[in-house]
Amino acid sequence: MAKRLALIKAWEEKAQAIVDNKVYKRHSAVGPWENKKRVLVESRLENFETLCLCLQRRKDWL
Repeated sequence: MAKRLALIKAWEEKAQAIVDNKVYKRHSAVGPWENKKRVLVESRLENFETLCLCLQRRKDWL
């Protein structure tokens, strides 16, 4: 009986370790994804600001 309980406990610990590893892997992937999105948004904002500045200069020139 004790051997059976030990096997069940080992199986539960293994299952928990698998879940923990999946969570860690997904959580670790969030940081680079956020950085990539932040850089993309900042780049688009910079391009938009440059475009607005060019249009403003053109308007002032006309």
